[in-house]
Amino acid sequence: PKPNSRGTSSKKCGPDSSDIRRRTDLLQGRPRARLQEEKAKSFYQKADESAAMSRLAPLLALLTGDPEGGLRAPPPRPPSVITVVPASPYAETAEQRATVLRATRAAANASAAAAATVEALFEAPELRADLAAHCPSIAAIPSAELVRRFAEEAAAAELLSNFQAAPSVHGGAAGSMSLDLLETNGYWPSQWELLFGSATVDDDVSSASRAADDSPEDASKTTTTTTTCNSSYEIGNAAETTLYGFPEFRGADPCFPARFAEAVPRPLYTAVNTMRVDVGNPTFGDVSLVWRRRGFASEAAIVAFADTGLVEFMCNPALEAFVTPRGIAQPNCSVAYVYEADDGAPEGGAVSATPTAGAQTMGTVDGDALHLVPMADAFHNSSAIRWLATHACRLLSEAPWGAERPLFSNETLGYWEAVVAKPAYAVPHVRFVVATFATLFGDDAYGARVRDLCVRNGWVLAWADGAAHQGAAQVLTADVARPMARRFVDPATLPVTSLGPNATAVKVFDDHWRRAAAARADRGEPLGAAWAVLAYADLAAALPVATATLWPLRARDACPDLDDCVGTVGAPDATNRTCLCYAGTVAESDRAAAS
Repeated sequence: PKPNSRGTSSKKCGPDSSDIRRRTDLLQGRPRARLQEEKAKSFYQKADESAAMSRLAPLLALLTGDPEGGLRAPPPRPPSVITVVPASPYAETAEQRATVLRATRAAANASAAAAATVEALFEAPELRADLAAHCPSIAAIPSAELVRRFAEEAAAAELLSNFQAAPSVHGGAAGSMSLDLLETNGYWPSQWELLFGSATVDDDVSSASRAADDSPEDASKTTTTTTTCNSSYEIGNAAETTLYGFPEFRGADPCFPARFAEAVPRPLYTAVNTMRVDVGNPTFGDVSLVWRRRGFASEAAIVAFADTGLVEFMCNPALEAFVTPRGIAQPNCSVAYVYEADDGAPEGGAVSATPTAGAQTMGTVDGDALHLVPMADAFHNSSAIRWLATHACRLLSEAPWGAERPLFSNETLGYWEAVVAKPAYAVPHVRFVVATFATLFGDDAYGARVRDLCVRNGWVLAWADGAAHQGAAQVLTADVARPMARRFVDPATLPVTSLGPNATAVKVFDDHWRRAAAARADRGEPLGAAWAVLAYADLAAALPVATATLWPLRARDACPDLDDCVGTVGAPDATNRTCLCYAGTVAESDRAAAS
């Protein structure tokens, strides 16, 4: 089933009517006692290997407990033939600009109107008690001031996309974004573009002609293949068309694009790191690209109140991949959908799911997003994630980073999602890179390649602890709250920064790298969280103070430029820290005056 032009979906095949009724009861807040038991019955092996191409594969695997993705096979349907061509980069399209305009045109008014509602949430006695117990540094701040600060800091939060450096080694999805693709292309293709081949740039094929009609200059460069809709495609497509408003695919099977030109307008997915998690968005991999706003996200980003893939496969009963998750309870789906049974159908018949107006009122990355706060808080609170209390403390705490509010791993799923409808060229649009220490430090294959990539492109590389996140499967299995607040600067990338080269840091780093590489060779397997905790602490203690603790940039740090600075460095406390910026950074106010 596919959303129709009015954004509704009706079930016409798949589960019987009693199953549909059970789903509807669940979504309306009446979970059944046998919820967990039915999880085992609800999923089959993924329909085909191409399912792994989806950005959703790690999240599906995580929530279903099935390393293969737990995908439920859709009703049988004939495969479709698509033309395979190298999916090279392209220019921003008019269709992308129109989608962003439609999705965000109400953001400013909605955000302003929500200020009083958010202030009331901060006034709630239970939230005030939570802050007093877990975030005393901001517990006495008046609610109106908390609202102002929240909006200001959310507009400065990192926008990032994670991927697995070595899919075959560390558990990433085959065919998804990888270090190989980034090195080859310098470009992040969408999940739909990846259907059309290796995503490597071919100088003999004109990207301009391909964007227009999919016709490369050399026809011998193309082949055809067959692709069949699976649940992962269905979820991603439903989120993009029903919630974000991207144009639907027009092929014989509208589950996926039949032509490369249809894949082009679809977006890059990012997370808004309002929880200031050191490794970014760990469910999706151990390398995080932190994106710039200027010339990229500020112009073309659309912000949703939650991960829209999670919303679709946990809240839309019309999709085959509707899941009973593990690790978090069923969220409050009434925030996202209005459910209505078809009274004309047989007993327990078809159910339509229509997105709420709030779910389709998106935000922007530059400050028009306060209306997403009550949406996210209501959506997640039924799943025992204290959303507003957690995000307010992680974002606004005046104590050292992460000290007041450690996170359980499953809480990292409560982020705002932002999609960017613009070609994601890495060199001009990546602000800096974060690598996960636990999986990549001392790895002479993939970890060393991440370092080399950053040095070649002039990007700052930060190493984050990540001991609790060695693959998506561990995000929901860790039952200990951690600060998730440790980064240091790779000294090989210091020459491009305001700090400049540091020979002492290079020597210390190289010595610890050799020791870690030797330990990996001896073990012949991942070294585990216990090793990572000790090794990270040992290295951080040995590094010069100026590079040993890198904190995420905050609006209140008053650094010269949000895009050209990457954080603050200095002693591990909340005072006397210095902005770490790229060398030659010009203050944003001076740039505006010069223009």
